[in-house]
Amino acid sequence: MSDPLSIAAGVAGLISLGIEVSKGLVAFYTSFKHQDEAITRTVRKLENLLSTLENLETALQKRSFRPDEVDQLHNVEDSVESCKDVIAELQTELDKFGNSTKSGTQAAAKRAGRKLAYPFKESTLKKLDEDISELRSNLLVALNVLQLKRVDDIQNDTADLAVLVNLLRTSQISDAIRDWLRAPDATFNHNEACKRRHSRTGLWLVNGPAFQKWLEEDCSFLWLNGRPGSGKTILSSTAIQYTLRHRRSNPRIGIAFYYFSFSDNSKQDVSGLLRALLLQLSSQLKDGHAALANLHNTYKSGEPPVLPLQDTLKQVIRQFEDVYIIADALDETPRGERRDAVLDSLSEMRGWSIRGLHILVTSRDETDIRSQLAPYLTAVMHMDNTGVDDDIAEYIVQRLRSDHKFKKWAPYYTEIQETLIRRAQGVFRWVDCQFTTLASCPSSHYHLKRALNSLPRSLDEAYSRMLMNIDPELREDAKRILTWLCFAKRPVTVQEIIDGLMVELGENPRLDRERRLQDANDVIWICPGLISLNARADRANPGSEDDLPYLEETAHRSLARIAHFSVQEYLESQRIKSQTASVFALDGLTANTELAKTCLVYLANVQITDIERFPLAKYAAEYWHQHLLDGDEESDSLNSLATDLFSSQDGAFEDWNSIFDPYRSRFGQSSDDIGSPLFYASWLGLLRPLQKLLENGSMRSAINVPHWGGDSVLQAASQGGNDRIVQLLLDHGADVNAPEGRYGTALYAASQQGYTATVKLLLDHGAEVNAPGKFDNTTLCAASEGGHTATVKLLLDHGAEVNAPQEDDDTALCAASREGHLPTVKLLLGHGAGLDVESKQWDRALRAAWYSRHTEIFPLLLNHTAEMDVVEGEICGDALYAALGGS
Repeated sequence: MSDPLSIAAGVAGLISLGIEVSKGLVAFYTSFKHQDEAITRTVRKLENLLSTLENLETALQKRSFRPDEVDQLHNVEDSVESCKDVIAELQTELDKFGNSTKSGTQAAAKRAGRKLAYPFKESTLKKLDEDISELRSNLLVALNVLQLKRVDDIQNDTADLAVLVNLLRTSQISDAIRDWLRAPDATFNHNEACKRRHSRTGLWLVNGPAFQKWLEEDCSFLWLNGRPGSGKTILSSTAIQYTLRHRRSNPRIGIAFYYFSFSDNSKQDVSGLLRALLLQLSSQLKDGHAALANLHNTYKSGEPPVLPLQDTLKQVIRQFEDVYIIADALDETPRGERRDAVLDSLSEMRGWSIRGLHILVTSRDETDIRSQLAPYLTAVMHMDNTGVDDDIAEYIVQRLRSDHKFKKWAPYYTEIQETLIRRAQGVFRWVDCQFTTLASCPSSHYHLKRALNSLPRSLDEAYSRMLMNIDPELREDAKRILTWLCFAKRPVTVQEIIDGLMVELGENPRLDRERRLQDANDVIWICPGLISLNARADRANPGSEDDLPYLEETAHRSLARIAHFSVQEYLESQRIKSQTASVFALDGLTANTELAKTCLVYLANVQITDIERFPLAKYAAEYWHQHLLDGDEESDSLNSLATDLFSSQDGAFEDWNSIFDPYRSRFGQSSDDIGSPLFYASWLGLLRPLQKLLENGSMRSAINVPHWGGDSVLQAASQGGNDRIVQLLLDHGADVNAPEGRYGTALYAASQQGYTATVKLLLDHGAEVNAPGKFDNTTLCAASEGGHTATVKLLLDHGAEVNAPQEDDDTALCAASREGHLPTVKLLLGHGAGLDVESKQWDRALRAAWYSRHTEIFPLLLNHTAEMDVVEGEICGDALYAALGGS
């Protein structure tokens, strides 16, 4: 008698037959997969089917069913049984292929008419793809039953988190590539979100039809939106965990995720998003290193631009059967160019029409996000439902029973629960704020009822009350703490904040060590409910938290953050200015000015020989100039502090340069030498300090002394497109044609970056338009390679030689063709580029476009060529054949 809790023998046999048939089909088509894209696609699907069958067979061999799992057993058997007819159909097809091979199909397939042979007909491949899809759909149901936990809870499973981290940090990608790519580490944010999630949080989402449809439908794009504080980030972590479990059913599934963060500048732009997704997905491929290595070889000296990142990501995604991308908190990217670039990139991904690509994003329902994403979305979910209310109720119950601060209210738990649930209106963050109030409420039922009866009606009112409850004697410190947390350029430690508070600003700014807080918890105590501490930062990847000093498990070295994005949004809003808490209102100009001053005063007091005593030194050295540029650049007191640093006689300038050299940081060069103050003021774009330095005769006389890296002061300003500084330097005698450094000339530096106004300024002051630049390359070629059409036109108008070859015989036309810059190619051709066929320039340009697959360039090049010499078998011949309509 068969075991009622074991899989039926017929089902096991059917799976075995499916494996045998799949192997036969894979073997048949594999030898042809490089000859046709449709066949390659079919082979990939067959391999995925085979993998699914083998995983299912293994899972069944390892799995034993309990008496209470009889229904699951029957589900597995039913799912496999439903595949019987399709497997039989595939076996019939395989038999046909075998017969046709014997009668000469393989020979026919290798002739030009290969697609006429039965196994390669479009209709055959289409039917085969449909059968594979149906089969895998049914098999995945069975495999999910076997491999996924029943989703009636998603615990903060340490094992799940470990699997996720290992998945994204495999050794497939070398440390050298990781260090160069500097991809922001999204696992840090994910772990923090998981800590705040409770066992049943978000089940309504992952069990709901919209999410399940997103998992299964081709080209799906789901937008989950909700009001501030409604728990979107927590739901994102739930979605990620569930999708990770879904991935177990098929190793050909890729998963990547990203958390935008208002508190971390490195996680607020499209470059960070693309670099993170690219690294995560590449790490899940056996040959994932290859795509990143190619990108690295092209952009070794700096961060790759957005378009090459997108192109590489597209290549990597195509190597998976399905890819799930989850991006949380789009609204935490600053409005304007940065947010637009993120939304454009997501729209571009959706526009790739890759069937297996599934994108889920979360944000507030903001107009710009809605309008830009609307044409590409397949579904929208608004977090205004009973599911969110249930999550909040669960959170309230667990918080009351698990937090020792609320044990005093044990007799009144029901009263507290009912009141908070009724008043929450779907906002988790509002509930959090009330727990802060209840924790400090005197322990009598009378005081509890008063507190519950006077709860704030909104988040704004809650924040206003919390701010005004701060001791008046501590409000200045509280505002400075909040300023640090809202406007720091990267997450800061508690100790860095404490040292920042030591700086006394005013008419005579100084470092007052008596102001140092001795207890790290004082920072929390001064701003109760408004900030949070994270035990440590992740050091796995450089770029954001990763650049912090080594963080031990101590309160002083913990990261401090604003408790929630809505806190910062309120502090910077116009609303606070008309409320009682207006004294705490923050604005970027004032805040950055204050932080720049704080950093400069601190640096003036740093003793490099005892650097461990100065926790803020590294941050101050690296970011003071960024705060200055984002602050009030016309502030006399601020610019005076910056000038004092550059012209200091007590070693402060040298100490700053030892702690952080912005030139060395960008280019990775090492030297014990120190550049001049003029060079760094020009490099960093600091106009007012530079003006003061040039008033000094000895400084002014060194204006043409190159930096230890070889660059001139004028090149330093030109590579940043700082026109006012370029003009200032030229007015003070800077040599416009100084042939030095990594750019060769200032004109080359500006042209390479496409700073047309700077290029014009240099040309008007006598810059030689055809002087050799970097590696003896031409300035015109540098501008053409970057697709800076306006700059190219300006150079041509000033006499740039359009056909001048570089050291490697490359030309401006070749460079523009290789990079696919169509408008630039048109402009160069219009000025006579490559018209001399004997020079073979058109041939090189055509090859460049061909290698880079920029086929839209072909017609332009051909139409401007008087003769064509097609050489059979050469790349040029292939390119011309494709351009003329061949395949």
